[in-house]
This record gives sequence, C-alpha cells and structure tokens, in this order.
Amino acid sequence: MKLVNHKYDGEISPVYFSLAMKRSYNVFIIYFGIFILCMAAFGYPANCIPVFFWLIGTLVARYGIDHLWVRWNFLFYVIISAGWISYFIYFYGWNCGGTNFIMPLMLMSMFSVYDTFFTKITFTVFLFLLRMALFFHCQTYPVIYPLSTGQMLILQVVNTILSFVIMGVICITFSTNLQKAEKHLLLYNMELRQQAGTDPLTGLYNRRRMEEILDNHIAANPNEIFCIAIGDIDFFKSVNDTYGHDCGDLVLQTWYCRSFPLYLKIKPWEKGMSAAGAVKNSCSSSRMLTWISPAH
Repeated sequence: MKLVNHKYDGEISPVYFSLAMKRSYNVFIIYFGIFILCMAAFGYPANCIPVFFWLIGTLVARYGIDHLWVRWNFLFYVIISAGWISYFIYFYGWNCGGTNFIMPLMLMSMFSVYDTFFTKITFTVFLFLLRMALFFHCQTYPVIYPLSTGQMLILQVVNTILSFVIMGVICITFSTNLQKAEKHLLLYNMELRQQAGTDPLTGLYNRRRMEEILDNHIAANPNEIFCIAIGDIDFFKSVNDTYGHDCGDLVLQTWYCRSFPLYLKIKPWEKGMSAAGAVKNSCSSSRMLTWISPAH
C-alpha cells in the first residue's frame, strides 16, 4: 500500500477542503483569543506569550490555504493542532479538556479524499499513540502550571465547546459538498442515460431504449399477452430532400409521439393484427401525411 497518494501532491486545495480548513482556523483564532483572556484573568499573563505564537501561526496558515498545495496545507493543520494539544496538556494537565481537539484533527484526515486508506489508518494510530503518551506523561509528571478546580472547569468548558464547534464545521462542510457532488453525479448520469437511449437528431428513443422498456414491462408483467406494432414510413428520404432535415426530424417526432410504437393489450394475435391494420389505414388517410407516400 502507498503511504502517500502522490497524484495530488502538486495540486491546490479544492474549494470544499479549503473551506473546511478556513472555518476550522477561524474557530481556532477565536479559541486562542478566549484562551489569552482566560490566562490573563487567571493571573498568568506570561502564559499568553506562547499562545500569541500559535495565533500568528494560525493566521499565516489560514492565509496560505489558497497559495499552498494540499499536502502543505494539511501538514500545517496537523502541526498547529497536534502541537497545541501537546503543549496544552504538558503545561496545564489532563483534566482541562485539551484532548478534545484530537477528534477534529482525525475528522479532517478521514474526510480528505487525497489520502489513501492506509494513510488514514496510520494517522489514526499516530493520534492514538499521541493521546496515550500524553496520558502517561500526566500520570508520571506534575503539571507545569497548576490551576484551581474552577479554572480547570472553565478551560474544560471552553475546550469542549470549541472543539465540538470545529467538528461540526468540518462535518457540515464536507457532508454538504459531498451531497452536492453526489447530486451533480446523479444528474450527470441521468443525462448520460438519456443521451444513450435517444437519437441525437430527433431526440426519440432508440432501439436500445425501446428494448429496455420492453424488457422492464415483460419482467413486471410475466403472464400478460400483448402485441407490439412498429410504424415505419416508406420513402422518407424524399421528405428530407424536399423539405430539409429539420422538417424531417419534426415529422419523425410528430409521428413518434402519436403513433410509434404501439402497445396493444389485445389477444389473440389475429385481433392484434386487425387493430394494427386499422391504425395503419387511419394514418395513411391522415391529412398530416398526404404529401408523402402512404405508411404501412
């Protein structure tokens, strides 16, 4: 298995991928601003300085989304997210909710169509190992900046709310665009199916489409006896030569819509032949067709 799908290494991030990252970065910017206010209120103004570096890094990464390749954008997103998670838990401990930001990071990887299945599994294992390493670190070493119970509760609430906001932003962005893509694909397939089953000049059903309709009808009514009468026009080339192909196409469309093909739910066979003959005679005597050879 390939760890990296190099096919997309040199491509600019698509709209939906860029949009998900931009929205995530917007929430991170708000989060870092709130965190700075919390540290100042808790009496740790010096702790705001490292957060300013993350804030600046987030602003730079957000600006570079439209100018960098897919791999670089995702790499910066991982560095900012995983780096912040590690920094936060190392300095403030396990009970402040810093691990909540692991889930948005995993979602961004899972929704990416530019990574192989093996890459996504590997990245998930990496996040799992990161979480376990931070957990055992907190169980072994004391917190660098101990906080009161109330302060930890405030950070827990802030981290939980904003991490869920980021997850919601990522899921809504990707799911909405995937639904749009699926809808466009469905409409495109319907258009292709329509083109494959119709004549390009007249827009009428071709033989393949008629056989499909007939097969579906037989499958739905296996015990039904019916007749199919197919109408044709003799010497139709004279119509095209005399009145032009546009007029000929119009005649075919009119003839098709009114008389072709004919489904006769009649039995036995002789009655079906009689009904088809009556239709033929009616079409032959129609004023609409007086200027061409009689139909049969």
